[in-house]
Amino acid sequence: IASPNLHIVQKFILKHQLGTVALIVPTERNGKFYYIVLYGNFPTRAIAEQSHAQLKKKKKLFYT
Repeated sequence: IASPNLHIVQKFILKHQLGTVALIVPTERNGKFYYIVLYGNFPTRAIAEQSHAQLKKKKKLFYT
């Protein structure tokens, strides 16, 4: 999840009980500032994307 609002990403972490294993990373893209939640450590992008798809199904998450 990414949002320009820090409070939203913090609530996301609490709601989904990601605790201390999630990381909030501030970033700028196309002149706009966002907070991105990172979760997990994956050896390849393909494995990370597969995990993302499984998490979306499991948690029924909606991303912006």
